[in-house]
Amino acid sequence: DRTYTAVIGGRTIQGTYTLNAQNKTIELTYLAGLKKMTAHVAMQGGKLSLLVDSSKLLAVLKAVSALSSGSTMQTASSLLSQYDGMLIGMQMSK
Repeated sequence: DRTYTAVIGGRTIQGTYTLNAQNKTIELTYLAGLKKMTAHVAMQGGKLSLLVDSSKLLAVLKAVSALSSGSTMQTASSLLSQYDGMLIGMQMSK
C-alpha cells in the first residue's frame, strides 16, 4: 500500500513512499503531503541504507559554529563545507 510509519524523536510520522528502483532512490512524503524527502537507497548484506543530501545539516552546523567560540566546531564546519554533494544517512536491519 506504499505507506510507512516512523518514530523520530518520540513522535510518530506517517506518510507514503515511492521507490524508483532504476535510480535507486525513495521519495518519502509526510505531513499530509506537504513535505517530501528523497533518499538514495542501498542494500548490502541484508541491511538497508538510506542516504540524504547533507546541505541542510551543514547549514545548521555553520550557524552554530558562527555563534560558538570553540575552535572544534568551527574547524568541523569549515572542513565539511568543502565537500559538495555529501550524503548522510542511516542503516537499518531486521
